[in-house]
Amino acid sequence: VEAAGAADLALHLRVLEAGAGAELDDDPARQRPDDGAAEGSGGQEMRKGDVAAGTVVKKPAPKVAEPMIEMPDLSGTSFTSEIGEAKKMMILGIDGLEGDGKTHLALTGPKPLVFQSIDDRHNGVIQKFKAKGGIAYATYRNNVIGDKSDVRERARAEVDRWINDGRLAIKAGVRAVIWDTATELRDLFLAAYWGKCEQLMPKQYGAPHTELSDLIREFRESETSLIIISKMKKSYGEDDKWNGKYERQGMSNIGFLLDAAVTTELVREENEKGVLENWFKVTVTKAGFEPDALGLELRNPTFADIATMVMPESSDKDWR
Repeated sequence: VEAAGAADLALHLRVLEAGAGAELDDDPARQRPDDGAAEGSGGQEMRKGDVAAGTVVKKPAPKVAEPMIEMPDLSGTSFTSEIGEAKKMMILGIDGLEGDGKTHLALTGPKPLVFQSIDDRHNGVIQKFKAKGGIAYATYRNNVIGDKSDVRERARAEVDRWINDGRLAIKAGVRAVIWDTATELRDLFLAAYWGKCEQLMPKQYGAPHTELSDLIREFRESETSLIIISKMKKSYGEDDKWNGKYERQGMSNIGFLLDAAVTTELVREENEKGVLENWFKVTVTKAGFEPDALGLELRNPTFADIATMVMPESSDKDWR
């Protein structure tokens, strides 16, 4: 497995099938010969740039202790040098096209969790997880058809219900909140201000985007993770032609509010027996805590796989 720009980085592979916290032995004398398959990968060939299912790439912690730097007297200021451990919470963005496994990945988040869905988007997926429990959901409507004043009133009521439900869930102690999707939620906020979500002047986006950004920042004051699902749209170049790529659809600066982000893609290919298989490829597009993870690809990962990769000081049990 190679991470871009980190040729000299000693990457440790931890295979979840070997048990929580288990790591591959890094002593070359005790490692098995390289036969193209990772331990715990079921003998499947690992292609360059891919990571087998359940495998987490971690950077070893530094072994040399740095001397403690003394702080001057900051009495009378708001500064504090009492820095505790990092919270085991994360704001994760999941971007993808329709049917690419966004909702499925989100529902592997830490339990108990609540799922906020616009227009019943979860139906058919959430049922796969109901046997284990720990999931509650609420549905909201993004109906922007009608007179502007009427649309504005109805949209504001839905926005307020969305905000209130999320805050009460955090207060109740849920470990994660899922937004599905932030693309449609942004439209709901716009309608709550202007009675429509299209044909707006640039300055009209300011207040709705600020309120939505502040709502995301509220999670920073809690122990609850936020999983934000967004749709994607085609990306166009200066010549107004599709450049073959896709980009997040919705509030443009939402990426600055995320700790990590991934894109999902449904892959269909034949296995070694010639049987057609479907699997989800998840690519890390932002890893604020662990930039060396940027660009890595995971096969059918869970939220815990992603979280332990971009927050190496955490363990699998922190995210289950």
